[in-house]
Amino acid sequence: MRFRVLLALGVLAVTFAASMALAGPRPGSASAPGGLRYIANALSGLPNNAAWQGVANDGTYWYVITSQATTKPPNDLGNEENTIRKYRISDGELVLTKTNAYSTEPGRFSSGEVLLGKLYVAVRHRQVGNFWGRIAVFDTDTLEVVEAYELSDGNDGGAFGVYGIPEGIDYHDGSFWVAFSGLGGVNNGMSAVGRYDTEFNEVAVFDLFQNTLGHFGAQDISWISADEIVINIHDGSPYEEFQRWRWTGSGFTLDAGYEQLDDTFDVKLGQGFTWLDGYVYFAARVTDRIVKAELLARKPTPTITPTPTKQPDPGDTDGDGCSDQRENGPDETLGGQRDYKNPHDFYDVLGGGGGPPDRIIDLSNDIFGVIIHYAPTGTEPTYDVNFDRGPSAGPNVWNMGPPDGVIDLTNDILGVIQQYLHSCQ
Repeated sequence: MRFRVLLALGVLAVTFAASMALAGPRPGSASAPGGLRYIANALSGLPNNAAWQGVANDGTYWYVITSQATTKPPNDLGNEENTIRKYRISDGELVLTKTNAYSTEPGRFSSGEVLLGKLYVAVRHRQVGNFWGRIAVFDTDTLEVVEAYELSDGNDGGAFGVYGIPEGIDYHDGSFWVAFSGLGGVNNGMSAVGRYDTEFNEVAVFDLFQNTLGHFGAQDISWISADEIVINIHDGSPYEEFQRWRWTGSGFTLDAGYEQLDDTFDVKLGQGFTWLDGYVYFAARVTDRIVKAELLARKPTPTITPTPTKQPDPGDTDGDGCSDQRENGPDETLGGQRDYKNPHDFYDVLGGGGGPPDRIIDLSNDIFGVIIHYAPTGTEPTYDVNFDRGPSAGPNVWNMGPPDGVIDLTNDILGVIQQYLHSCQ
């Protein structure tokens, strides 16, 4: 019953936000505090569907990756041929094409990257519901397969069988890191990052705490510093943006998100990307090109710094309506798995009749309260800081941060819905 209510609330929220978007600016407009700015086309006029999945580079050549044939009609999932095209970066000349570079029975290319002198490509089963995945390794001179590693057959309890389909790969700190999409409710709909040794034996798997509501999630991954990764989320997901996640040593917490800033940048963000000389390059599947973009800084969510000690019941250090002991408990529906120093991780904003918070997150007061204050740019008259929460700082979706100046669908409305009936009464 609770699942059906949550599903209905999600549909309601999406419908409401879509109708409101028709009346005002959308998030990610030029007034946003940070985002992706289009600079130029690195390659354009590519064959039909050539940039369907991803792009990689070794500093001299682009490697453009697709799972689709050039003759593939729109909305046709068949006619696949797993092709890699190699272009010289300096002049854009096509140097080599390798069609059927990897068997399409059953493999289908996702994103890839040049690592350790070879091209590594994530390969998944061409049928979405079949949890099978490999990493195929190609010689960059000939584009011939030199190695292939099976991540899981879907039945061995490995990461692939639990987390969905592999979509992107990077190498960092002596390990390979693979992005999993969490498609179709796998892992409760959340993407994940798997860590592997050099023979692709699983070391650990780390959840990325965002529910993509049945859509494809993370599509590619790249380490940009010793403790930061960036991923991109497939278009159509409620989290359609380029994201920066911070490595804590034992997992990842969301640091910031970046959306496109202008209409000329029409790349679908949910495909593979690569870095060169400080710029990010995306495979633009719809327009058959490789797009160069600049990542503009966005101020990270401020952290909470108080250091009081936990109080005995009914002490409530952060004043959010949940006692310290409740927040330290194991059951999130009773206020647990929260930070007793974070006043923002229990989304109780109103009580009955619009009165003060009543220590339970319900439909009529809290969820509808956030929805009617929808303010995706923060400039709308409906904006009220009391109904605003910042992105989750992890490890759970309800561990939300301080107000970030907007009340939007993906963070605030879906954020309060995911705490439906959490109670500290």
